[in-house]
Amino acid sequence: MKSVAVKFITLMVILLLSTVISRAEGWRGIIPLKSTRADVERLLGKPNNLGRYQFENERAHINYATGPCNIPDRCECFVPEGTVIDIYVELEVELRFSSLKLNRAKFQKLIDPGDSNLAVYSNDEAGITYAVSERDDDVTTIQYLPSAKDCEEVLKKNRVKRRRT
Repeated sequence: MKSVAVKFITLMVILLLSTVISRAEGWRGIIPLKSTRADVERLLGKPNNLGRYQFENERAHINYATGPCNIPDRCECFVPEGTVIDIYVELEVELRFSSLKLNRAKFQKLIDPGDSNLAVYSNDEAGITYAVSERDDDVTTIQYLPSAKDCEEVLKKNRVKRRRT
């Protein structure tokens, strides 16, 4: 009986962690390299006349693959046309970068050479980038990109596909 309880608890922990991980990879249920234009329109409807989605606290622009681009290490080149390749979100409310409680060791920090107040924090593993006003600790934009794992899966499938032909 004890082993059944342990297995059940282990399964629940795995399910909980997989839910957390999938939330980290995308925005509003949309995941680069996995979601399609049809998925986006089912979740959000069609974009406005400016080609973006407007919400109370943010606006978002979603970019889609337009077809093969033949750059060997760019996973976005090997997904079908209409697949989400990135999501660019502009915040219209204050969001303190420090309030996100991120492990900054997992992010690469770059300072904008034209504006020393603007820093970009990137985590390629998770596929997320934050633009931050350092003076105000204010996140101005968030970009959701393919995670390293999802990108590698696409590249691996492409290598297998090329070997077969």
